[in-house]
Order: sequence, then C-alpha cells, then structure tokens
Amino acid sequence: MESGDTLRVEITNEDAGRSSTVQIVNPDNETIIEEGVEDEKTITHDAETAGDYRVIVYTGGTASYEIYID
Repeated sequence: MESGDTLRVEITNEDAGRSSTVQIVNPDNETIIEEGVEDEKTITHDAETAGDYRVIVYTGGTASYEIYID
C-alpha cells in the first residue's frame, strides 16, 4: 500500500453464534487493528506509511470476507 491508501475488510460470519477476529499488521510487523466480529462488519485503516500490510482472519466457523484497497 502507498501512504494515504485506505484498506477495507468486509467480513460476514455464516454460522450463527460463531465469531471471527480480524487483525491488520503494518509494515513494521505491529498489529494496528484487532477486532472481533459477531455477525458482519467493515473494518478500515488509512495507511500512514507505504509498505506491505497483512490482513489475518481467524474464524470460529464459516465466514466470508473481501479486502479492498482504495
């Protein structure tokens, strides 16, 4: 990502009663966002520095997600 880009993760849990966790890790390997998701959620982050960002999704069941960079 370039500085100023927006990373957007849209996630939906398919299994009722199950949750997921979404982590976003910056180029310095620091977790900058870690959020639990019960049903569905959109998580966004505006990049302050350029580099490789990682999105890690842990699911407790079946989930679908899409990742966008704007």
